[in-house]
Amino acid sequence: MLSTLAPCSLLALPLAGCEAGNIIYVFTSGAVTVCPYLVFAARTPQSRHDPGEFIVGNIFTDPAISGRLDAYNFGDRYQAGGNPTCRSCGIAGQCGKGCPAAVIASGERIGAVDAAVCPVASGARRLLPLMPA
Repeated sequence: MLSTLAPCSLLALPLAGCEAGNIIYVFTSGAVTVCPYLVFAARTPQSRHDPGEFIVGNIFTDPAISGRLDAYNFGDRYQAGGNPTCRSCGIAGQCGKGCPAAVIASGERIGAVDAAVCPVASGARRLLPLMPA
């Protein structure tokens, strides 16, 4: 029976993590963001987030922009993978939980499953990896 489970578990590879806060982006208006994709996704009609949540300040008007960037901690503000599917997943400890911008663009709040690329959940049909006992 274990041999029939092995191919399924090979498909459940962990996702990469989010780099928000590790890189910065400056819009031509001077707005500084921890991730431009979060801002772009938050501007879509189905978004449940405000783009301003991800804008730290403005290089033209905020003299302490570097301090504001240092103080912004995406992981403290949002919990990627904060849902029952991710919490109960057998690879949760190794998984980066995907891209929060993709979650926002799909009309969900950060914390929902990145269903477009999650190896154990696909759209409305959520699957958990089979783990040997």
